[in-house]
Amino acid sequence: MHQRRSPTGPSPTIWPPKPRRTRPLVLDAPCPDLSVQPRIIGINHQHGKGMVAVSADSELEKLADAAVSDWPGIAISGQFDAGIENLYRSQLQFPPSWPQELRDEFITSNAEIDTIELSAKLDDLIEAVIDRYVSEHGVLPHHDDAAALIDAEHRAAIYELEFRLLSLADEIAEATAHSLGRADASMTACSPARRRSQAATRYRRRNRR
Repeated sequence: MHQRRSPTGPSPTIWPPKPRRTRPLVLDAPCPDLSVQPRIIGINHQHGKGMVAVSADSELEKLADAAVSDWPGIAISGQFDAGIENLYRSQLQFPPSWPQELRDEFITSNAEIDTIELSAKLDDLIEAVIDRYVSEHGVLPHHDDAAALIDAEHRAAIYELEFRLLSLADEIAEATAHSLGRADASMTACSPARRRSQAATRYRRRNRR
């Protein structure tokens, strides 16, 4: 995918991390009742003899830090794609009825299209920030000012992935409800994830022409 470089050059990470929420969401244990909506954000990892809850905030913060400090290099290298997919794998929970291959398909297809859309948004924000500053002040921003403004907009856009996680949890619940009484192979055949994957394929084909 073609990437536009920022006219301001590489921008340093100068903004502080996103403040912690006072009440982070925590992932519940898998529930065999398929009528219950899956919860997200937070996954338990073994740490010594105990369990440590890792919230989506820390995962998003890592992704935002990496993207802000190396855009568009992180997208060109493929690390941005991998970061979004890893975020989804660590945060989304599936009912036991979902086979692993369907879980993988749901995650990879959604991560793929979300990477395309978010990368385009981050590219567009570079020009949008400069244009807005010129419109408001009548002059181009200083390099450091432009870098700070662009970094802030990029970070905010990446944090919106938290809302995507909530939306994907709803899609999992919807696909599960519609799959009851049908073959497992049909679980995602008409799901939003499949439609988004097909849209991503059409997007790439158009851009090759």
